[in-house]
Amino acid sequence: GCIQLALGAFRLGFVVNFLSHPVIAGFRSAAAIIIAFSQLNKMLGVPMPRSDVFLADVWGVLQQLPDSHIPTLAFGLGAFAAMVAFRR
Repeated sequence: GCIQLALGAFRLGFVVNFLSHPVIAGFRSAAAIIIAFSQLNKMLGVPMPRSDVFLADVWGVLQQLPDSHIPTLAFGLGAFAAMVAFRR
């Protein structure tokens, strides 16, 4: 974020034009996946331990799936369904 702010402040946005479209698309996709998985514990209503390995953290959350807080999960799935429905 700081780098993006600095690029905007110094009018260096044209630097992004030197990156290929697949690189930018891959970066955006990876960022979306990381954000979605980091919110998984909040949607399930279970604690997520933090470690140096992100996939191990996600695996720890998935192992707690039977302990999910059902009202929180229902609300999260309902909100996700509403976003998909309103997009169309």
